[in-house]
Amino acid sequence: MKEPVDPSEKASPAGPHRRRPQATNTGMSTSIPALSKVLEDSRPAIEAGLQEAERELAALNERRRELEALIARARAALRELDPSAAASGQQQRLTLHEAMELVLTEHPSHAMSVRELAREINERELYVKRDRSPVEPNQIHARASSKTYADRFEKKDGTVRLRRESR
Repeated sequence: MKEPVDPSEKASPAGPHRRRPQATNTGMSTSIPALSKVLEDSRPAIEAGLQEAERELAALNERRRELEALIARARAALRELDPSAAASGQQQRLTLHEAMELVLTEHPSHAMSVRELAREINERELYVKRDRSPVEPNQIHARASSKTYADRFEKKDGTVRLRRESR
């Protein structure tokens, strides 16, 4: 007759007679309090690293805004737009297709999904609708599919690509 099997000795992936780690009376294995202690001990370092990363990101965002204004001034100069607007640093409002071209030009593959393109244009506020609502992916799709802009964009399977001539 077989003796009853202790539930803690049930087969485990390590083998049929290896014991599983025993839980403490709080229901936690012995490694969890150790991990918790390590995390608490390194909390100041984590907080300091997080603050530094946030400061660096803020500085990069400011630099990005400066560069976008500089790019807008340069585009205005190249298009011989009102020089007083460019000289004063006022960012020239871009049309949707100009914003699409700018983002695609900066992207390494010169192609993005309509959702990615809409998100980037909205995040950078490159094109602002009259009602101040965000650009929707369907607007990107419509503009990229339009015969009017066929010389600038090609669209396939939800991806908009800048035509080679426009780069």
